[in-house]
Amino acid sequence: MKFSFLFSFLCWYIIIHVNTDQLISFGGGSEPCASSTLMSIGALGREENKKHSAAFINTLRRLCVKIVIFKIYIHYSNANKAGIGYVGKTFDDLL
Repeated sequence: MKFSFLFSFLCWYIIIHVNTDQLISFGGGSEPCASSTLMSIGALGREENKKHSAAFINTLRRLCVKIVIFKIYIHYSNANKAGIGYVGKTFDDLL
């Protein structure tokens, strides 16, 4: 999956974790669904999240065609640079 075009940083900072075969009830039903979190240091906001949602949902539905669009939630988390560690430092040091 390529999402780096949505962000202003290099693709090796993007992590996507797919955890399948989990028991999830969405709206009381047992149909396939998805719950996801997109955490970013910046690049999030009202207009940006609309673009992220469209790209993520379209890609996810291509990979998991059984999931209908109204059974996908995305939680956006705008992280603080000092709150994310990488290579023994924080992104406050790296960016």
